[in-house]
Amino acid sequence: MVYMSPLSTYPCSPFAARIFTLLVIVITLYYIAQHLHESLQSRPNLFENSN
Repeated sequence: MVYMSPLSTYPCSPFAARIFTLLVIVITLYYIAQHLHESLQSRPNLFENSN
């Protein structure tokens, strides 16, 4: 059974690929959240002007 995964050279089951994909999504979302948090802290006037 061939399963398309980000690591095409790494033979893995669909379950392992699903877990790997979820981990990548969680890490990506965490990184984006941290980046947005830092950018919002550096520009607090953005929300104060919108009120």
